[in-house]
Amino acid sequence: MRNFIHIVHSDYSRNVGKNFDWWVYRLKIMKNFTIESLKNQTVKNFYYVIYLRKCFPDVLVPELKKILEESGLKHLIIYYDKENDIRKQITDNLPKTDYIYATRIDSDDLFHKDAVKEIQSYGYEYRRALIYQSGYCYDCINHRMRHHLMSCPPFHTVMYPYETYLDLDTAAAYRTTSGGHDTIISGMNSIILSEDKYIVLFHDSNNRSRYTERTEHHFRTIPKEQHAKILKDFNININTYQEKINGKDKR
Repeated sequence: MRNFIHIVHSDYSRNVGKNFDWWVYRLKIMKNFTIESLKNQTVKNFYYVIYLRKCFPDVLVPELKKILEESGLKHLIIYYDKENDIRKQITDNLPKTDYIYATRIDSDDLFHKDAVKEIQSYGYEYRRALIYQSGYCYDCINHRMRHHLMSCPPFHTVMYPYETYLDLDTAAAYRTTSGGHDTIISGMNSIILSEDKYIVLFHDSNNRSRYTERTEHHFRTIPKEQHAKILKDFNININTYQEKINGKDKR
């Protein structure tokens, strides 16, 4: 069996124009939600990679590094622009391998504790994508939850040959997804993974999204008495936002 490295990555490169307080708040969300879900994975053989561009405030880089160090996760910060050599940053900091599995998660969303385990159960295939279509939406302020379904939400994994991943243009051509993450399913050889393995988190500073009630079967509301059991598998609870973000414990 050929070797692979599994990268779970969040991209901080798309939020140009946000003010300083927004970045501070988003770091708290990442620390207390996204990273908590990654720390809880039943399979821990992966790297958490943060992609940064110049829009991220330099003064907050030490705080980001501290959060990653304290998490105990294997991690790497990659400066994601033409002025920094992506190839060198990866080859200098990660072991050489045959393939890279690259799994996307936004820095304010969560994975179920068995997500990494399921992803790594699949052997490498050329231009293979693994997609979590069905999951949850959770409004952590108003304590609302519903099911969620998208053709290709930003919870997907692309299997790359090692050399392909090291070059931005070659990796983009390999994916053939100029239209964004929602075209992964049509542009690659895709497998749909199991249901209920992610949470789209709704909070006080989502970049584009707002929680909406839906009546369709795949978006049905989940009763509040079921929330605690579901959230436990994502390593959070119904009080996480109030206690860690909006309460006394604002670390």
